[in-house]
Amino acid sequence: MTTERHQFLWLDLETTGLDPARGRILEFAAVLCEDAAGDDFAITRSYAGVVHYDAAVLDSLVIDTRVVDMHTANGLWRDVAASTTRPHEIDEFLAALADELTGGALHAVTLAGSSVHFDLAWCCVHLPAFRERLSHRVFDVSTLRRAAEAWAPATVWPVRDAHRALSDITASIAEARVARAALMGGGQ
Repeated sequence: MTTERHQFLWLDLETTGLDPARGRILEFAAVLCEDAAGDDFAITRSYAGVVHYDAAVLDSLVIDTRVVDMHTANGLWRDVAASTTRPHEIDEFLAALADELTGGALHAVTLAGSSVHFDLAWCCVHLPAFRERLSHRVFDVSTLRRAAEAWAPATVWPVRDAHRALSDITASIAEARVARAALMGGGQ
């Protein structure tokens, strides 16, 4: 990115399953942090939105019962039904945010998150305007976590399990702080 303050765009998507070719994006969260050298990942801006689908669209999908149960328990299905945001609006919003960060440069935004290749795959299928702005590079916190678990096994990790986009992003950012401290020998 061309900004000195933000190296990454943190993104999390909640979906109807694991296969972007057969599923739908239900929720997104995008977060900007102070993440340049020496910064502490303080969140400076965050955005989240739930996508509305007509019941007929969702009924036409094959959705694993674990996903149905998870999103029932965390309230996402209720929020999908109540939302007025359409899928293309998420794509337009994220593309505009990327343009703001980079001055309109294509392939310049580095996604950050946990297992962020999952989110990138969904962007490729469902968010084509936003995808044009994304680099092939990602900042994957789950990789940092694996490294810290191998090289600094006493590391204590934040608890996560909400499966809601914004809470998952804030958990990923917290894990990035812990991993950086563990891998740089600074403790926690």
